[in-house]
Amino acid sequence: MELRRDQRITYIRRTANVSADIYFVNQYSDSLLHSVEYDLDGESTAYSYSYVPISSRIAEDDSIYNFPFLLHKDGRPWIEANMYMWSIASEVRNLASATDSIQDIAAVLLDYLIFCENQDIDYRDFSARRAIHRPTYRYFNHLVDSGKIGAGTINDRTGKVYYFFKWLFKQYGYENDIDRVDQVEEYSHQFNTGTGTSSVKRLKRSQTISESNVASPVSAEKVRDEGEDLRPLTTAEREELVRILKRDEFTVDERLIAQVSLFTGVRKQTVLTLRMKHLDLFKKEALIGKDNTYQITAGPGTGIDTKFSRKYTFYVPANLAEDIKVYANSSIAKKRREKFKENYSKEHPDLDTMPNEDLYIFISEKGNCHYMAKCDPRYKVLRKGTRPKGKRTDVLCQKIERFASSVFPKDFVFHWLRATYALRYYENLVKIEEARVEAGLQERPRRFDQIIRDVMVRLCHKDINVTQSYLNLFENFDERQEAQNAYEDYIFKDFEEEFGTTGVEL
Repeated sequence: MELRRDQRITYIRRTANVSADIYFVNQYSDSLLHSVEYDLDGESTAYSYSYVPISSRIAEDDSIYNFPFLLHKDGRPWIEANMYMWSIASEVRNLASATDSIQDIAAVLLDYLIFCENQDIDYRDFSARRAIHRPTYRYFNHLVDSGKIGAGTINDRTGKVYYFFKWLFKQYGYENDIDRVDQVEEYSHQFNTGTGTSSVKRLKRSQTISESNVASPVSAEKVRDEGEDLRPLTTAEREELVRILKRDEFTVDERLIAQVSLFTGVRKQTVLTLRMKHLDLFKKEALIGKDNTYQITAGPGTGIDTKFSRKYTFYVPANLAEDIKVYANSSIAKKRREKFKENYSKEHPDLDTMPNEDLYIFISEKGNCHYMAKCDPRYKVLRKGTRPKGKRTDVLCQKIERFASSVFPKDFVFHWLRATYALRYYENLVKIEEARVEAGLQERPRRFDQIIRDVMVRLCHKDINVTQSYLNLFENFDERQEAQNAYEDYIFKDFEEEFGTTGVEL
């Protein structure tokens, strides 16, 4: 019986002492003894060896978590692929870290192997004189001809297969010419930096498809922020959202999750990875007087996740900070934290206990976090795809839609709160400048580029052009949006008059 695809990849939860020095004869004072038992011809046999844990010299945790182990369709281990992935996972810099990238490699290699099996070809046989008849070229053409896979995905898959063979052909007994797998040439890639231009050497493989450098169009009422399309809510839409969130159907934590993004502009991963220790930042002596806010630093080393693991600062209004503190110390929140700790100890008894100060502020009724931070001890031991990634915000938006009016945008998503914050912050800066001029405190408003810089800092943008695109969108935003709505109403009115309620006769 042949195994199904999902049966051909299994995961080894943890393998410890990966880089240990192993001894079968001599034993050293700091070595540990390990015994292995196995059946041989019906009799139980055992042998022993000693090893020196690497943790005593290099790494505190010398383990590999969730290592993907591949099988042939008849159940035999795919030795070559498993050896390749192990060579990557067991590098010192990869120890005790998540194996997400290796799990991706495993999935691609298994896909390549299954293709070769279905085509009845030997995945290692590159003896064909013409390149088009070799396994990797046939796999590449198969991906292209399917018409269902994007250029970037095709390039990623063929690249993973190429680097597998590049490693394999260097191993004893597998020596071969890597040029038979793919033709590669080196080129210089130039890019802009904060101080000018730089370049790096890269490889160009023949089994790739050119990816368009032209980004997909962004609609007139939206802005693209680091790969995500969003737009701010108009004044009327924002007021409706606030009314909706005040309804009794919304819990305190649901309201606070939305408010944090609406009043700070941070993304969902930042909101949902706030920890109890961050409440200590909400002290009166830390209050920034000029705008009545508290400063919080997010990113690596803080316990708060950010996009691209970028370190930045955001500002929480004092009244919102007080509401967060009240909620965090409520009986409901305390009960959820206790449930979280109970689940944690039951599901991960081998991990160090998470200190109370590191517990998430926002936890579900079942005692789970809504978004798992990369520094969470469980992150490395859970497989890719099983960690919470903020679905709670999607559920929140669906709930908002249930109580929204017919004119509230149907495509509203949580990330729009970031743009809404940016618009309000920009408008307030403009009003402050106007007020200072009227009060005679300054002759003229600050230059436009200075205001852009302020907005850029608050949005934690790395590229000022992204901030500029925000402000281009914000100019007369409400008026443009109202004009767009009026245009749509006019068109829809014509449709109803000419075709009736529906244009389809049943």
